[in-house]
Amino acid sequence: MRYEGENSKHEDTFAEAMQLPMSLVLPMTMQAAVDLGVLDIIAKAGPRLPVKNHEVKSMLDRILRLLASHNVISCDLRNSERVYSLSRISRNIAP
Repeated sequence: MRYEGENSKHEDTFAEAMQLPMSLVLPMTMQAAVDLGVLDIIAKAGPRLPVKNHEVKSMLDRILRLLASHNVISCDLRNSERVYSLSRISRNIAP
């Protein structure tokens, strides 16, 4: 049986443990986006960017959602679709 203080300590430790993978994922995702020129493409084409290969669209959307969750890029919903754009952070990364 855990006491109230022990539960809080366990929850804090669990939260710290869950942050470890994210501390690696975000920088790697940002590097992939930069290496692939994703930020440059968004800056130039923005919402007009068509993607025909649905597998690639799904993978790219995962990358973009992660970056948007950390405010690296912006995301808006338009007609049930996500539309990504540069944020203040990504404007400093993209040339």
